[in-house]
Amino acid sequence: MADVLLWILAGGVMVGVLVIVHEAGHYVVARLFGVGTPIFSIGMGPRVFGFRFWETDFRISLLPIGGYVLMAGADAFGEEDREWGGQDDDKSLMSKPVWQRFLVMLAGPAANLILPFILFTGVLMFGEPHDDSVVGIVHPNSAAEELGLQPGDLVVELAGHEVDNWMEMARVLVSVPPGDIGLVYERNGTRHETVAPRSVFGGDRPSFEAFGIRHEWLSTRVGVSDRTSPAWVAGLRPGDEFKTVDGRTVETFVELTEALTPDRSHEIEIHRADDVAPTRGTEAEGDTHPVTHTFTLSPDPEWQPAPTETVLDPWGLVPVELFVGEVLPDSAAATAGVKRGDRLMAIDGTRIASWNDVLGLVSATTEGMDLQDEMPSRSSGCGAAESAEPVLGRALTLDLVRDGQPLSLEFQPKVRREVVAGDVHYRPIMGVKHFGRAVRAGDRTEVFYTLSEAVPRAVEQGNTVLERTFTVLGNLVRGKLMFKESIGGPIEIVRTAGYAAKEGVHTFVRVMGMISFSLGIINLLPVPVLDGGQILFYAVEGIRGRPLPLVLRERIQMVGVLFLAALMVMVIVMDIGRWLEG
Repeated sequence: MADVLLWILAGGVMVGVLVIVHEAGHYVVARLFGVGTPIFSIGMGPRVFGFRFWETDFRISLLPIGGYVLMAGADAFGEEDREWGGQDDDKSLMSKPVWQRFLVMLAGPAANLILPFILFTGVLMFGEPHDDSVVGIVHPNSAAEELGLQPGDLVVELAGHEVDNWMEMARVLVSVPPGDIGLVYERNGTRHETVAPRSVFGGDRPSFEAFGIRHEWLSTRVGVSDRTSPAWVAGLRPGDEFKTVDGRTVETFVELTEALTPDRSHEIEIHRADDVAPTRGTEAEGDTHPVTHTFTLSPDPEWQPAPTETVLDPWGLVPVELFVGEVLPDSAAATAGVKRGDRLMAIDGTRIASWNDVLGLVSATTEGMDLQDEMPSRSSGCGAAESAEPVLGRALTLDLVRDGQPLSLEFQPKVRREVVAGDVHYRPIMGVKHFGRAVRAGDRTEVFYTLSEAVPRAVEQGNTVLERTFTVLGNLVRGKLMFKESIGGPIEIVRTAGYAAKEGVHTFVRVMGMISFSLGIINLLPVPVLDGGQILFYAVEGIRGRPLPLVLRERIQMVGVLFLAALMVMVIVMDIGRWLEG
């Protein structure tokens, strides 16, 4: 119930702002050219409340669907003029030169297109949250570990540039010339310096992942793969999440290993994956909470980790990231025999250090394949042809550990079609997921920009959103995207606004800017009833020297109304379907 209320509130605010900005564009330009504007309405239908200012009734109307600015003489039949007491001919929209009417119609979409640049600039100036420059994860056997980096190190300088957040570190990394890269970090208040060859950061696309560090922290959700280890003997299983050690709360794997001193027994509390119980006394039916299990973890001086183990923990505890939490039905992994709780070790002989390694190695199995031609094509924007035989990637050997025993399996990834940022991608997948909450987000810091710094960055971000919007429309026209994959209606906007509001004001403002771009472009489409349709009429009038015949305009408008109504019904039905699908 709380989520629905948040959706409604956030959606109302977002839609309200976008409608006000759009209609304000029409209103300001209309007033500039002397056009009468008796009504400025947010919503449709009967007036609920409002006020009069500058000869305009600013009102909130009953139906929360869009809004409008009523302009004198905009109705060719004069019905609105008679209802609202008539208007002077010199204040009539139709009495104005065609170029002025053109600009009045253009002003609404233009306002929606300008708004994101203003919003993005404001977000940047008032403080944009970024990941700080603290290292959370150092992968075993990586270049970063060999150079001595540890979780908790604060990176303060990279290649001679001062840095204080992860994004700035990434910007510096991709811009430095070939050669050694100096890195300065702080640990417990002491500065340390090291130098790494640029090659350890990867090839053409250098990254800190290739170097062996990440901003996230390993969580206290653990894996156990050796049945003879103290952890397994105590009753711990893959996916168990530590909550306390001897009554002390632990939140990261580093804190966990520090709390578990190997010279004595410990009382531990854990939450087991998928083990939940109904919560009593809550308003919503079906609410659950994790069940807390208590164990005694005792040391075993005789037990030692396997020689091939990368995490030399005296209890047999390892990070859970590379343990299989779920095997998807009918997937390549299911066919090969992968099971929940298996620990992934290597693919085709390449040692795996993180889940990103798994994704990268599996994705490489389709290199050289023209998936655009091999995957089933879409004959229309509304449906897709299904292939009897799925497209498969190159066969791979998967090395894993199950119940403490090494095992090798063969599998061929299945290629899946995905839509990312409005573009279609074909990705080979193995069909496994790791346990949830395998990592914990690191801390954030706010970066403040001056106006001169914020404006070009806002333009850059706005252009990126604009390109994605055109990519979606282009793929829809070419039939690469289904209609339901590219178009969202009012319910979807409200739902998206609610999710964005949960993430915070910065995410909310950015999503508002993205939707504003979309609304601006859609309103410019040459569809009767939309602003783009009116702009087209005025453009034709400017070329012909006279307007289109009234009967023709009336019929075109009727077709436009019917088309818009059918489109609205369709997108609402699709929105409801998305909602029900979760």
